[in-house]
Amino acid sequence: MRQLQERSGLPSDELLAVVTDAVSDAWAAIEGGAPPLAVALEAETGRLLVQVTQRVVAGEAESSSQLALAEALAVDQKAQPGDLLSRPIDLPPPVLARAAQLAKVRLGRWLKENHQRQLVGEAEEHRGQLVDSIVERTDGGTWFLRAGALQAVLSPEEQIPRERLQRGQHLKVVLLESRAGGRRG
Repeated sequence: MRQLQERSGLPSDELLAVVTDAVSDAWAAIEGGAPPLAVALEAETGRLLVQVTQRVVAGEAESSSQLALAEALAVDQKAQPGDLLSRPIDLPPPVLARAAQLAKVRLGRWLKENHQRQLVGEAEEHRGQLVDSIVERTDGGTWFLRAGALQAVLSPEEQIPRERLQRGQHLKVVLLESRAGGRRG
């Protein structure tokens, strides 16, 4: 978890929320009517601790939200019918696999959105400034430039008449506006 937090830049509390939500959602999706989980992170090992809370019943458990008294006594010797008992569980492999998939997708989405926010912030910071750029490609008279980490778009109306641009050419451009999908220069 620490390595993931360091590589992603995601604050540790948000990373933990992404992972715990993924575990809970995977549990609910695969186990259906199963009781809710409490998911925590063991600080020393980085291991997820998963607990389920069930109601103790005198006879046999009729649903996954119930726990037979005999099983409850193995966890807590003072357990009585009607008590709510939280106990640690090991997640089944399908739940673990689904949780990992959900966490990966959600973390990827967060990283993409965060990167986009950083780029928009950088573009806003340099708005109206003259910046170095490199011509990357053309598409129907519109040139696409790279200005640092930003992509800039130089439309035909913004180009100097009869100027010939070439791929790899360095240009000085003024950043006029920023958009989430790209930058105009």
